[in-house]
Amino acid sequence: MDKLKDLYLWFDKNRDRIIEGHENKFVLLANDTVIDYYPNMEAALTGAQKNNFKVGSFLIQRCITKEDDTLVYHNMAVTFG
Repeated sequence: MDKLKDLYLWFDKNRDRIIEGHENKFVLLANDTVIDYYPNMEAALTGAQKNNFKVGSFLIQRCITKEDDTLVYHNMAVTFG
């Protein structure tokens, strides 16, 4: 689980560079590296399978700003809280 946390922290630190030009796409990350960008979550999961990534060794993030990410999280927390 720490691997995913570290990968998210790397994504968050490099978010602006990673999402530039790829807004609203989904990025597949592994080993502190951008593997590829996809139009939706399903395609990103397929990309992870094709790369033979095991659960817990990769991260898929939507390419949105930190401000938008916070709004989405807050909305989900209220909706499902």
